[in-house]
Amino acid sequence: MAHSWNDVLLDINDVPADALEAPQDTIVGTLITRARNDRRLSLADVVAAIGLKEPYLRAIEAGEYWKLPSISYGIAYVKTYARFVGLDPELIADQFKAELADMPRIHGLSQQANQLDFSHASRRADIGVSRWPLLLDRIGVYAMGLVIFGALVAYFAWRLIADR
Repeated sequence: MAHSWNDVLLDINDVPADALEAPQDTIVGTLITRARNDRRLSLADVVAAIGLKEPYLRAIEAGEYWKLPSISYGIAYVKTYARFVGLDPELIADQFKAELADMPRIHGLSQQANQLDFSHASRRADIGVSRWPLLLDRIGVYAMGLVIFGALVAYFAWRLIADR
C-alpha cells in the first residue's frame, strides 16, 4: 500500500519528539523501522526477502548513512526497503535525500550529498563546482576527434597521390 505525504506526516507526528531531536535518529529510519515492526518482520526476514545486507539495513534504520557504500546505492536501498515494508518508495527516497543534505559534513557520504543536486536540474554553480573540468574534457575529446579525422584525410590523400 503506497502512502501519501499526509500519511507520512501523520507517521512523523506520531514519532516521539525526542526521537526526532536525537541526531542519530532519522525520519526515514523511524518510518521504515515502524513499518517493518508493524508487519512483524525481523531484519533477517527482510534480508532474506530483498537480498540487501543486514549492516546496510541497520544503517538505514539508525540514520547512519555514511555506512552505506554510496549515495546512489543508498537511494536504491532505501527505495527497495520502503517498497518491501509498504511505504511509498519515492516519498521515502525524497526524505532520505533531504536528510542527507542536512547532515553535517563529517562523513564522506554526507559530503557527497551536500555536493549533489537532487532537483534534476544542473546547479553546479550553486554548490561551487566548476564547469571548467567538464568543458576541458569535452574540448579534449573534440580535439582528439579532429586529430584522428585529420590523420584519416591525410592518409587517404597520400594514398591517392601515391597511386597516380
